Amino acid sequence: MTPGEIVDQREQLSRVWEFINKLPQTQRQVLLLYVWENMSQCQIAERMGIRVGSAKSSLSIARAKLRNHFFSKTEPE
Repeated sequence: MTPGEIVDQREQLSRVWEFINKLPQTQRQVLLLYVWENMSQCQIAERMGIRVGSAKSSLSIARAKLRNHFFSKTEPE
């Protein structure tokens, strides 16, 4: 990996973290517990004191927002 690629990768990671930090609190917490703590949706619900359906919904919304923000950009014509 070249130094330029490392810089690009760090900048992209910084943009991802910036976006995650702007998510609503519940969505952010659910996403981080799922990805970094490798917790199941049931474990997340128990830890956060919310219903499993709420954990599933929050995770789904957070992932969709990330996907739409970073991967659904239209190509210029």
